[in-house]
Amino acid sequence: MPKLYGVNICGAEFGTAMPGVPERDYFWPTREWFTHYVDHGVKLFRFPIRWERIQPVERKKLDASVMHMLHSTLDACASLGAQCLIELHNYGRYYDRAMTASRADVLAVRNVVDALVVSTWRHPAVFGYELFCNEPHDLVGDPETTWKLDYEAANAARRRTIKPLIWASPGWQSARHINDHSGGFVWAGDANSSIGVHTYGDGNYTGTYTVPYAQDVDASWPNKPINVNTLAERIDHAVRWCRERSLNLFVTEVGVPATSEYLAMLEAFFVKCQAEPNVLGAFLWAGGKWWPPEYPLSLEPIRGTAKPQLELLKQFQA
Repeated sequence: MPKLYGVNICGAEFGTAMPGVPERDYFWPTREWFTHYVDHGVKLFRFPIRWERIQPVERKKLDASVMHMLHSTLDACASLGAQCLIELHNYGRYYDRAMTASRADVLAVRNVVDALVVSTWRHPAVFGYELFCNEPHDLVGDPETTWKLDYEAANAARRRTIKPLIWASPGWQSARHINDHSGGFVWAGDANSSIGVHTYGDGNYTGTYTVPYAQDVDASWPNKPINVNTLAERIDHAVRWCRERSLNLFVTEVGVPATSEYLAMLEAFFVKCQAEPNVLGAFLWAGGKWWPPEYPLSLEPIRGTAKPQLELLKQFQA
């Protein structure tokens, strides 16, 4: 089956003001934002949004004006023949309060997922959903808490749609460390569900790339220098974890700077994805008009010239 490769399109999740003011605190992607990527063969986008913006009051109706803007972004995407994976970019939190496995939080998660899916699943631009949210790190009772909330969110979504669902793995969704988060794993998925992980190529796994390539060392055992195979080796942990459980895998964030060493690492990553039947695809981090030019992982063109990460992605598009 052809792999599904795409790009994260960022802006609607920006800012710390919640809910915030659009076009000041955060930005909804428009048709122009998608066009550059579609012109380079990208037809699938991961679309981060924030829970607090679509539902400012827990377990109450979704905000009609915000949902109108969300649908406008989906309309723009659909007009170009592309689709979006929608995800709540909340880090396991709602207004900075960490989610728990309590009945109240389970009901809150189920409620927002149900309302979001009901509002969007029929839209032709909706590919599917990543649940229960992006990078649910440092939750009390983890990893059991995250797996439970994933389970509840997936059940709520599956009541409404058969579209693909991606379960966010616990913590920072690190592919390398998924074995550390096996406790409490429960699966209510199906053939159209998969596990979502992230991977970056710097030594500390953060995607900040603050240490020069030649000096960077993997923070995990065996603490060797990063190298051309670092990304491929990191996702291999998640590939084997999923294979042991007969599950599929989606890498919903992967990003590197545009230097020759990191591009070679990214190419080896794509080769690894191509070779593994249970890897469904990957999303490059990150597109979006409001990334500053100096951000090393920005995929936005410079004076009309596409970034080399995007050109590399094109080589592996079906």
